[in-house]
Amino acid sequence: MTNHYKAMIAALGTIAVWATAFPFTRYVVQYIDPFHLAAVRICIGAIALYLVSLLRGLRKPRGVEWFYFIIAGITGNIGYQILFNMGLQTIPSGTASVLVALTPLMTALLLRVVFKEIMSIQGWIYTFTAFLGVAIVMLWDGIFEVKVGSFLILIIVMMFSVYNVLMRYFGQRGYTALDMTTWSMVMGAILGIPYLPDGFRLIQAMPLEPVALLVYLGLCSSALGYGLWSYALGTAEKASDVLNFLYLSPVVATIVSFFMLGEVPNGGLYIGGIVILGSLYLFNKYR
Repeated sequence: MTNHYKAMIAALGTIAVWATAFPFTRYVVQYIDPFHLAAVRICIGAIALYLVSLLRGLRKPRGVEWFYFIIAGITGNIGYQILFNMGLQTIPSGTASVLVALTPLMTALLLRVVFKEIMSIQGWIYTFTAFLGVAIVMLWDGIFEVKVGSFLILIIVMMFSVYNVLMRYFGQRGYTALDMTTWSMVMGAILGIPYLPDGFRLIQAMPLEPVALLVYLGLCSSALGYGLWSYALGTAEKASDVLNFLYLSPVVATIVSFFMLGEVPNGGLYIGGIVILGSLYLFNKYR
């Protein structure tokens, strides 16, 4: 099997576990606050990854690479998860997943800044229309009804774009997917240590169902999902080859949210979502 197909399969596996994180997190955050949820989830994922790494071997960072992994721990793990959990307290899972679908575009823009690449006129046009779609999603119910969660989700889009660039950087320096994912998640878990004691006490008082979903988020959405994503980014010839798969996430997340949480998308999500996803498709085709 070629590296291209390996990257595609890994990207599809990533979407399968990441998309479910939207409705599952929105459900679990009813029982535990965003800070403790993020710390416990990342701790579960970090422990699982580190144990696997001990069996397979783990490359240790050197010099400035430690700093970059700390940044990855913030932008892709602890900081990302805290804002993600807070955002899902005020907006539906489907809305959040559509906004997160902007990540490929933001990552592509950031890659152009980092590697000094030039973007075509069409690329800038579709960038504008994508953000026009965001405005439709956020302002559909009126300008005074904009939820703070939408802004938080947009912040994590920018944060995760930084994380993607760092993963691409480490992949080019010879780090394996397991190395990259483990160190970034371990750094995130270390930063979340202050919340762990109370976090584990809180989950002892939670019903079994949200606890099971929290474990799933830690083992699958975090450990497995991030591992597959790092592998996909590191294996793909071009980052855009796998970034495009993130467009599938809103579809899966909206369907699961409908059946699990009874969330029915409003007109703004349908119209804005079509504008966003269409713009992202055209952006990656003509940029």
